[in-house]
Order: sequence, then structure tokens, then C-alpha cells
Amino acid sequence: MSQLYLIPNAILAFSLFLFTLGCGGGNASVRDILQPATGDVALLASDAPACDVVSFIVTITGASLTPSSGGSPVAVISSTSPVTVDFATLVDFKTVLGFSKVLPDTYSKITLTFADPHLTVLDTTQSPPQPVKIPATMAPLSVTADLNPSLAVAASGASALLVHFNLLQSLQTDASGQLTGAVVPVVQAEVASAFLGSGYGNLEELKGIVQSMSGASTNPAFTGSFAIPRSLTSTEPLTINVTDTTKFDGVAGISGLVAGKTFVEVDAYLDTSDNIVAREVEAEGEESLAASQGAFIGLIASLDRDASGNATQFQMFVREEAPDLTAVVPQGSLLLVKVDGTTQFVITPDGINQANLPFNAASLGPGQSVIVHGQTQAGSPPSVAASAIFLRLQSVAGNLAPSPPPVVGNDGKTGGFYLAPCSSLYKGTPVTVFTFASTDFSGVTGGGLSGLSAGPLWVVKGVTLFEQSPVFVNGVGLNPPATAAEAKDVRELP
Repeated sequence: MSQLYLIPNAILAFSLFLFTLGCGGGNASVRDILQPATGDVALLASDAPACDVVSFIVTITGASLTPSSGGSPVAVISSTSPVTVDFATLVDFKTVLGFSKVLPDTYSKITLTFADPHLTVLDTTQSPPQPVKIPATMAPLSVTADLNPSLAVAASGASALLVHFNLLQSLQTDASGQLTGAVVPVVQAEVASAFLGSGYGNLEELKGIVQSMSGASTNPAFTGSFAIPRSLTSTEPLTINVTDTTKFDGVAGISGLVAGKTFVEVDAYLDTSDNIVAREVEAEGEESLAASQGAFIGLIASLDRDASGNATQFQMFVREEAPDLTAVVPQGSLLLVKVDGTTQFVITPDGINQANLPFNAASLGPGQSVIVHGQTQAGSPPSVAASAIFLRLQSVAGNLAPSPPPVVGNDGKTGGFYLAPCSSLYKGTPVTVFTFASTDFSGVTGGGLSGLSAGPLWVVKGVTLFEQSPVFVNGVGLNPPATAAEAKDVRELP
């Protein structure tokens, strides 16, 4: 005998509702009903310095958030899309690891899994200083950091997490202070706070060859966008949004960019909707793999000068390059940069050179972070004829020099001090630090120069110039030859 099953009215009504949606009725969809709305989470990364470590490359093979109430972790970096990072380039800088869609919830922990660490130092006892790769081992490979306060993800909302890899504390040393190659990862994480004009934070390490451009946007706040690789070792795009206040240098605007050729540096921030918004776009040149024309990012290790003090060539440690010219210039090697009267000299970003110090062949110096553009030639070492050299923001770590004392202006910020840098590239010569009313003394007692003390390690982020003549800025004098740093930020390392 057959049985008759009665369908409750509520189930019948819901079934008819889903059928109606599937047939195009209403404004929602079956997917909207069955899949709850998610929130956007941006994952950012930064680092603390380790003296004379010029590269620490590691792959993040996974990252997940743990709900405060328990339950299964939620992936924000998957094993199928790992992220490779050189944390030594992120001293006091932020970069984007990625963006994720996350279910609404409150999350109290983040777990990161690492693989394949590579550690390189510069041996300054050789001339020129030579890169030395130290076999690295990392244990544990997975580390969990608490989020306090927790991360609250709202449906259709946006938030950001900052992961701070403390390289200084992670690298192990022996009794004589030499690196052993053992890495015990020390990681902190925090929910990024939003600030007026800078959203969830400044992004000052965005650079690469433009992949694509658009002169329009569906968001009325933006006038267009372009894409660059997430990193110079990745092809995954990052969308950079442009507003009517974005400043372009080197080209008139988006229309002046050439996909596959134009190399740009971008000064940007992450807004509270997790959009990357450009303040300034510096179009530095057009690169060509076929012509061995590229951009090389790294540190000046040593220089040769003529009788007038002008650099005629220098050795640089290559951290990154674009396009991929590693067949000629291996990443992590030395590159001989040739300078002549046609070489162009530029400081980026605009406005960072508050003391209006000149940048030219005479003011190139050891330890500077630069991008060199030019055509390469194979050799030992390989060389490049520099068509342009761009001096970049960088961070210099060290202790407060014992004398002379800091010069403190009436506002407590304008003045300067002398830093004994921990990098041996400076050969024990103090760096003269000029500070300004706009200098940010993050976490410094009193928020100014009077809060500096002799014990801690300090990090100065700004632009550095080698001076061969006396310089006097904001009441602070420089005894040449020495490096001057114009400080954008000053902070104490924990």
C-alpha cells in the first residue's frame, strides 16, 4: 500500500519561494539566501630589523583565523596560494599579503604556517662587501598569535589585520653574537585601527611593472585604477585606485602608463573599505626583458669616487628586480652600477626631502636604499649603465650616540640627534638625524626628541643622503663626510 506524505505549509511555502527565485522572481538569488554575506579582511605585514641581515625570504603557506567561540579556523591564506615575503625589506614598512572574504564572527587568534626560509647577510670585512647565504632552519613552522582586542568581522564590512614578524628576536645567535641560522619565529598581530586620511595604514612598499589600466571606476570615489604584481616575485595583481587628487610624476596620468613596460613606485594607503588608494604614482621608466632593460632594487654596499668626490660606480646588493633578469643578475647578488653625466637622480616620494639637500653622484653613499634603472650586461659581477637612480624611503636602526646630545626645538620635534647605526655598512660613522615638526615620534615618551634615551634601539625612517660638506639644518650640524637622515618617523624597538 502506498503512503501519503504531507508537506508542512512552511516548508512548502519556502520551497515555492526558492523556485520563484530560481525562475527570476524577486531581487535576491538562491545563492544569497543559502550563503550568508561575508566581510572583507585585508592582511598586512611588517618587520623589525636585524643588523646586517639584508634578506630574509620565507613563504607563508597558510594563515587562518580562530573564532573566539571555538569552531573551525577560517583560512585567509590558503596552501594553494602561498605568499613569499622578504621580511628584511619591511623594516617599519607595511605590505599587503592578501585579501579574504570571511564569515561574520569574532576572531581571537591568527595562525601562520611558514616554509623554505632563506637568510642572507653582508660580510663587510671583504671589499666590496659580499653577500653570504646562511643555511636557515625554522622551528616551529607554525605559530599562533593572539588578537587583543579580537577581530570583529561584520557582514559586508571591511577590516584589516597587521602581522608583525620580529626578525630581530627571531634570529638566534651563538655566544659570540654570530647568527646560527636557527629561526624561532616571533610574531605579533593586531587589528589595524583606522585613521583619517590614511585609513588602515600607509603602504610604502608598492612597486612593479604595470599589468593593466582602466580609466573608469564603478566606485564614484575613484577616477580609475591600474594593477601591479602583489610582489616582484608574484603575478597576482593588486589593484591601485586613483582619485582626482592622485599625483602622477613621470607621466600625465593613467593614460601615460604602458602595460607590461612602465615601472612605478606608489605611495598609497588602505582605506576603510579595503581599497588601495594612491596618493602619488612615480612612473620611473619603461623596462624591456628583450633589451635587458630593468629596474633593480637594493642597497649600496660600496662606491668608487673620482677626485671631486662624485661616485663613478658602486656595488649594490640586489633584493628585487623587474622584469625577471635573474639569468643575468641573480637575485641576492652584487650588481656593478655605472654612473655618468647622463644619469638622472630622483628622490621619492615628493616632499620627503624637507631639508632640500641635493641628491647627485656626490651624495650617493653606503647603506642607501635605491632603485637603479638601466641596461644590463653579463659579467662577474654583472653591470648596468644607470639611466636613472631613485633614492627611496628606508629605515636605519641604531642607538642614540653618546654625544653630542639631541637638539630640541621649541615644538619638541624640530631639531635632531646623532644615531650610532648597527649596520656595519656605515663603518661606525654616526648618522646625523634631522627632525621636523611633521616627524612622527611613535611610542616615544612625550612624543618628541626629549623622550630619546641611550639604552634602546631606535629606528629612523626617512631618506638618507651622504654629505661631503658641512650641513646645518634645524640647529643640528653634520661633520662630513657622513650620512644625513631626514626623519619621517622615529620609534623605539620593543
